[in-house]
Amino acid sequence: MEEYKYMPPTPDGTAFAIEDGWGEEEAKRGYAIFDYDGTGLLEISRIDDAYIGTKREWVTDWACAKEAVRAGVYKIIPTRKLPKTI
Repeated sequence: MEEYKYMPPTPDGTAFAIEDGWGEEEAKRGYAIFDYDGTGLLEISRIDDAYIGTKREWVTDWACAKEAVRAGVYKIIPTRKLPKTI
């Protein structure tokens, strides 16, 4: 499977995402961070609206998650590295 790289949204894509109700910071990043079904687990997802008019399939949720870590937005710890609990 080919892995695609993160690319920031274009200015037009950012404006479209803001117009569609996304916050400015999220729209500029091109991804949003959610509490998955109220479980407390993070979900990082691409904002489709921010990539209108581009080959948005090139920017995956996984690429956005890796960018969130690289940019220092979040630190993600794999579950295998979490301490064992009783």
